[in-house]
Amino acid sequence: MKANNFETFGHNSGSLQNADYAHYMKLVYHANPRVKNLQFHAMISAIGPSYSSERFKKIAQGYLQHMGSGKNPNLFYFPGDTHNNHVYMVSTRIDKNRNKVDDCYEKIRSQKVIQEILAQNINQEVHLV
Repeated sequence: MKANNFETFGHNSGSLQNADYAHYMKLVYHANPRVKNLQFHAMISAIGPSYSSERFKKIAQGYLQHMGSGKNPNLFYFPGDTHNNHVYMVSTRIDKNRNKVDDCYEKIRSQKVIQEILAQNINQEVHLV
């Protein structure tokens, strides 16, 4: 697991539990009660072991940055439960200024962003779950 933007906790100490991250994210959620969908979830997968967890970290960080959640608290999980390496991303939909992260045309933007990050042909379809 990789945690980003949890400065209040000093998350590099290594002593935090998953419940600590969940609690922090809940505090952020409650900063703007008008937002209905509080979390952003995405997964990026590669065929087989073609991408390492380090490469996935860079891809995931760039992806969240382009989607508008790069400075929000976010978590990356590398489950290793299939033959294909993949990363799960969870982030808040509320930024540190209590504003909602733009989610207009999210699926279309998401596909364009991942294609740009991976330098793929824009006409080639990319599947994001």
